Amino acid sequence: MMEGLLRKGEAFSFDFNTLQRLPHVEHAIYSFWSKSKGSHVYIGKTDRPLAQRLREHWRGSTNPTLRAWIKYAPSDLLVCYVACPATVVLKLERRLIRQFDPAGNREHKT
Repeated sequence: MMEGLLRKGEAFSFDFNTLQRLPHVEHAIYSFWSKSKGSHVYIGKTDRPLAQRLREHWRGSTNPTLRAWIKYAPSDLLVCYVACPATVVLKLERRLIRQFDPAGNREHKT
């Protein structure tokens, strides 16, 4: 891992210290990726600082699938994000959820 801020598109481990190094990003799509399964666990969006949103997941995600993954296999998770304009965040999130069908998003499919 690099010492400074993480760059968009760069996958990183989901741990508290790494969350402290995220750049300030207001609008983004992010994905939790399972290294062992080789697939997306959860795809989310944020319209507030990305680090804040990911820390909320760290402290106790409201999504039961993601919460279990964070509790029992946090070292298996990688996170990646892409900053995007606020006007496309929701549409892009929905498209990616439909495309990849992550286990943690199945109850939110539209």
